Amino acid sequence: MDYVLIVFALMILALICVFAFALWSQHRVARKKHKK
Repeated sequence: MDYVLIVFALMILALICVFAFALWSQHRVARKKHKK
């Protein structure tokens, strides 16, 4: 059942990456709007 842990870890990493990218893109858009 090691593959379950591997898949779980990959899912967590993917969620972290998506969350970080969403925050980064949101911050960029906010800065662009503020500049305008």
